[in-house]
Amino acid sequence: MNNHAMLWDRRTTAVFEMHPDALTADRYGEDYRNWLRQRHPFPIYMHEADPAIPSSVTYPRTELINLHKGNQEIYNFHSVTPTYALALALDMGYRRVELYGIDMEKEPWQAHRDGLFFWIGFLLAKGIEIHTPDTSPLLSEALYPFTAPRKVAAI
Repeated sequence: MNNHAMLWDRRTTAVFEMHPDALTADRYGEDYRNWLRQRHPFPIYMHEADPAIPSSVTYPRTELINLHKGNQEIYNFHSVTPTYALALALDMGYRRVELYGIDMEKEPWQAHRDGLFFWIGFLLAKGIEIHTPDTSPLLSEALYPFTAPRKVAAI
């Protein structure tokens, strides 16, 4: 997501850059903007493909909304980039999703937790296995009022 594929030397199969101002925003450096302008062997999902980003493709938001919403309007649950990745993973037939580096504990991210938890729950209900590292605070379980939240190692 965002500039992590450029920063980390890891195998990349797709990048999610859902910020339409990626080529102009101050939050990214010129190195990332130049990286986006290069052609890559993987898609860079964006809300709309950008001709200045040769590997960009339009994220199939409308198609996925219509496919997954059933009788409910769920498009407002895309509150943060990982939610787009989870919806696409479901559509692409993944049976296991691993979430790394997503903790949502810091104050700016807490407003986005509901959308992420919605999609995690949606995938779990569809039988998709969700895995987080043992050190991740993302998935915790509790049985009110008997136990405090505790980490779920893998679901």
